[in-house]
Amino acid sequence: MKDDPSRAAEHGVLTSDQSSSLSRPSRLTALRLSGMMDSPSEEDFDRAARLASRILSAPVALVSFVDDTRQFFKAQTGLTGKAAKERGTKISHSMCRIVVEQEAPLVIKDTTRDTRVKGHPAVEDLAVKAYAGVPIFAPDGSALGSFCAIDHAPRDWDSDDLDTLKDLAKIVEAELALRATVAQRELVLDEMSHRIKNLFSMINGMVRLDLRSADGAQDLAARLTQRMSALNTAHQLIVPVFAADRAKVPDTHLGALFTRLLAPHTTGEDNRLEMAGPDVRVGEKSVIYLALALHEVATNAVKYGALGDPEGRVSIRWHVTEETAEIAWREEGPERPQAAMMPGDLGFGSRLMDIAIRAQLGGDFHARKDKGVFEMDISVPLAQLAL
Repeated sequence: MKDDPSRAAEHGVLTSDQSSSLSRPSRLTALRLSGMMDSPSEEDFDRAARLASRILSAPVALVSFVDDTRQFFKAQTGLTGKAAKERGTKISHSMCRIVVEQEAPLVIKDTTRDTRVKGHPAVEDLAVKAYAGVPIFAPDGSALGSFCAIDHAPRDWDSDDLDTLKDLAKIVEAELALRATVAQRELVLDEMSHRIKNLFSMINGMVRLDLRSADGAQDLAARLTQRMSALNTAHQLIVPVFAADRAKVPDTHLGALFTRLLAPHTTGEDNRLEMAGPDVRVGEKSVIYLALALHEVATNAVKYGALGDPEGRVSIRWHVTEETAEIAWREEGPERPQAAMMPGDLGFGSRLMDIAIRAQLGGDFHARKDKGVFEMDISVPLAQLAL
């Protein structure tokens, strides 16, 4: 039987649909990348809350961000007690989470009579008798929280009240967008530095591998020339990520993308690499971010994993479901199985994968390592992949 939202609300319990909406990976990634949860108080946000309270003559105003377990008050005015001291509450005491779930304003004149929240824990514990909140959106369109006003007595909120909250929420959104732009530019600088270091590592790896099997100086020179040309081709594919709004990249498919990105690390007679999967179209926007993520995995395989070992093996297989493209990357190497980008790793590689796969493509990835084997599963929605 489908969950009844009104009955669930009586006990402050999330229905399965609501919980799923709050826990959507792309939304939680956008929230984490915003840096709002558990961040210190800042005047820009505090000022907005004070303005809301003053303009609406509301005793309480909050800038609230919501994950799948709790709400965090980035800014607050007029709130007292434990919630004010802890700057948040658990999810069961959050009316703001309804705004996030619905991605739409929530207006309640009398919480003791409105069936949507009648018996809600916030009514008694936070003295919420009237509530008006509007969503706060991330630059990617994900609902992150609510800008809300609270009254301790029933109240008829009018259209001007709601417009005021919407205008103030737009100011918060503009600040989030500005910070996201700054963070993206910092990532670009980090990526440039990271890529230069990786180039030297990859070139050293190429020389080391070809020295072991080349038949004389001319053969070595020919192999290195071929690899350098392939490396240049692969890097040209991901250059547009630095100017994605201006550059155009032609559509491709997954097999061709893998071939181009891995060409610098293998040769025609190399049997260390296996690839198999159907034709899956990758659009001009998605190819930039997918190539950036896959290039990072390949680079780490050269530096730390199977592609840096002449005895290493790499298998890449992919298939499609009704809604997603599923990519399985597997490495086996007796000397140096890849250790980067493991769960809990906070290094550049994980940050880059987070932004490219989760934030930009709305997908997900998981890595695991066990007894000389490194595996990574990447899932991307087909609709997003085609863009």
